[in-house]
Amino acid sequence: MGAKEFAVKRNAILLVIDVLLLLAVVGLLLTGLLLSFVLPPGSGRLVVWSLGRHDWGSVHFWLAMAALGLAGVHLVLHWAWVCAVAAGLAGKGGTMQHAGRRAVIGGVGLLLLAGIVAGFLWAAASAVQPGEPRHAGGQGDGYHHGGR
Repeated sequence: MGAKEFAVKRNAILLVIDVLLLLAVVGLLLTGLLLSFVLPPGSGRLVVWSLGRHDWGSVHFWLAMAALGLAGVHLVLHWAWVCAVAAGLAGKGGTMQHAGRRAVIGGVGLLLLAGIVAGFLWAAASAVQPGEPRHAGGQGDGYHHGGR
């Protein structure tokens, strides 16, 4: 395969990834608005298109996972650009002799991001306590566990 065919195939892959990422982000926006305004906490047993608040929360979560995965693929496919920008921000110039340095800077940035995510998850897991969730105005979450 020649360079031109490779570039066309790569561009087609990038287009598909970017369109899927856009659809996932729009889905996140729509389900977030649905959860906030149509099925807010305390909305009871309301359903939209046969799905309740908990079900839409699951859809929202899986759209977020899809967007995260697609963003990761997008990042990998643009890794040379990410490294070049990181090196430029660090004042390292953009020549090929600095490719190793750019890769290290990009890798450190990704490790930093991973550390932030891991730290957040650790802190959240450490803060889990038994008890009732707190809601504004003392309203419940719309789910009645038990006798009703």
